Amino acid sequence: SSEIQIFSGVAAVTGHNWSCFLKFAGGRGVGTFIGAALALAPKIIGFSLIPFVLLSLIWNAAIGTFFLFITVVFLSIYFSQFEITGIFSILSIIPIWIKRLSPIKELSLKKKELIRNRLIFDNDQLCLDLRIKRLLKRTKGIRENPIIFGARAKAAPIKVPTPLPPANFKKQDQL
Repeated sequence: SSEIQIFSGVAAVTGHNWSCFLKFAGGRGVGTFIGAALALAPKIIGFSLIPFVLLSLIWNAAIGTFFLFITVVFLSIYFSQFEITGIFSILSIIPIWIKRLSPIKELSLKKKELIRNRLIFDNDQLCLDLRIKRLLKRTKGIRENPIIFGARAKAAPIKVPTPLPPANFKKQDQL
């Protein structure tokens, strides 16, 4: 039935976003959404992927994803498949947007701007200081990182080979 198809697709997207096997971490769910929608309505997804790919290449993948959802909903109305594909798309937007907003832990005066950037652009471009702090927290001791501060910092000294004697050189023992 159509309810089972919709529930299965939304459950797949939600399970991808918060997998119990990855300690409730996971991806963004867009690829899972495309796969489930492709099973439900291949013609609609075929037409919807055109603006998604173009906008992802030209502008930003997050903007392409936003227009993918809008295109799927409008094309499902146009092709009279809103009962399955349109409702699935609308219900799938909820866990995908929650996943986009889930890293918000820093609450400050820029909260509204941060939420807007996470929803639309899928990053914190205008909140660069928060992004840098989060990046530094993830590196866990950046000063001990051999890639950033040189791999030879704590390694053994390099042994320089001694040069070979010339070919016509004779040792004293052989005389």
